[in-house]
Amino acid sequence: MAAAKSRRKKYQYNSKRASHRFGRGFLAFCLAIVLSLATFCYVNAMTIRYRRAIVHINDLPLEFSGTTLLFISDPLLCGTNTADRFGSILRSMQSLHPDILLLGGNYVSPNPVNALTQNSIEGDADKRLDFARALNAYNAPLGKFAIAGENDGDPAILQEEMQHYGVQLLNNSGARLDKNGKSIYLVGLSSGSGSLNKVSSFVSHEQCVIAAVNDPSRITDINVSEAQNGGSWVDFCLCGHNLGGQIEIANRTLINLTEPQRRFLRGWFVDQMPILVSQGLGSKIANLRFQTQPEIWMITLVQ
Repeated sequence: MAAAKSRRKKYQYNSKRASHRFGRGFLAFCLAIVLSLATFCYVNAMTIRYRRAIVHINDLPLEFSGTTLLFISDPLLCGTNTADRFGSILRSMQSLHPDILLLGGNYVSPNPVNALTQNSIEGDADKRLDFARALNAYNAPLGKFAIAGENDGDPAILQEEMQHYGVQLLNNSGARLDKNGKSIYLVGLSSGSGSLNKVSSFVSHEQCVIAAVNDPSRITDINVSEAQNGGSWVDFCLCGHNLGGQIEIANRTLINLTEPQRRFLRGWFVDQMPILVSQGLGSKIANLRFQTQPEIWMITLVQ
C-alpha cells in the first residue's frame, strides 16, 4: 500500500514537472513568434519602396511635359525614423534630379510614451525643426513645397520653420510655376472641412492645377468646388494621411479611418481627376507596418 502511494505521488510530481516544462516551452514559442512578427513589421516599416508613375494631364502646357515631381507624404519622424535618416533618404533621391519636391504633411509622430502621456509638443517641435533643416541642401529647380497635415499644429509656425530652409508652405494657397512663358499651378489644401471656393476661384477651368491635400476625404470638397469660370479646376490630386492603414489584418486597419478615407485607402483612383493616395514614408507611434509599405513617388507629368 505504501509503495503504491509512493508511486502515485511520484507520478503526480512528474506530471506537474512535465506540465510546467510544457507551459514554459509554449510561452517561449509564443514569445519567439511575437518577436519574429515584430521584427518583420519593423523591417517592413523601415524598407522604402521607390515608385515611379507617368500621369497624363490634358491641360498641361507642352513646355512642362516631362516635368518630374518627387512626392513624400507623412514622414512621421519617430523612434529610429530620425531626421538624419530622412536626410540620407533625400541625398539618395537627389540623383534623380526632380524638378519639384512636394511634401505631403504629418512630419513627426510622438513615441508611445508621449502619445499616452500627451507630453509630446516640445519634442515634436524639435524633431520638426531637424526635419526642416534636412531639406535645406536639397535642390529642386522649380521649387520645394509642403502642405500641412492634421498633426502639424499651427500652420503659421510650420510655415516659418519651412520657409527658413527654402520650402514654401501651401496652406489653402497656391504657387505659380513658370517655364518658357507658360505656367502651371501647385495648390496646397488644408485638412479641415469647409468650402474650397475661395481657392478654386483664383484659377480657370483651362489652367493646369495640381492639388495636394493630406487627407483624401477632401476629394469630395474638391469635386464640388468650381473654377472661376465654372467647371472642375483640379487636374491631378496627391494625398497621404492613411499610411495604407499601417497595420492591416483581415481588412481591418490599425489606424481609425473614416468612410471617405477608407474609400481612398491607398493607390490610384479616378474621380473626375487622377488621384494618388500615398502610403507615406513613416509610421504612427511605432516603426511597425504589416501588409502596407512605406513609399516615395517620382511622378512624371506629360501632356
